[in-house]
Amino acid sequence: MMELFGRRNRAALDEWSFVHFAAGIVLAQTGFSAVQTLGIHTASEIVENTKGGSNVLKSIGWDRSVMDSPVNIATDTIFAMLGWWLGNSRK
Repeated sequence: MMELFGRRNRAALDEWSFVHFAAGIVLAQTGFSAVQTLGIHTASEIVENTKGGSNVLKSIGWDRSVMDSPVNIATDTIFAMLGWWLGNSRK
């Protein structure tokens, strides 16, 4: 059964969901388009969820002991785009 809220990187929603939402707002407010925001967010998800990217993040102290689940990646992306939508509607 899918966990809706809870364990970092495994549940659909975790404490980082707000950060993805806020990043979407910031990208919208600084003039990035929806397509650019989606590209930037997707690239960041790929980097943080590949072995090489994860190793770089670990080297600067980021806890990457558990990779993101597919549902967490999808939800993070949805939250980033919802943040972009809100940020774009407030310009």
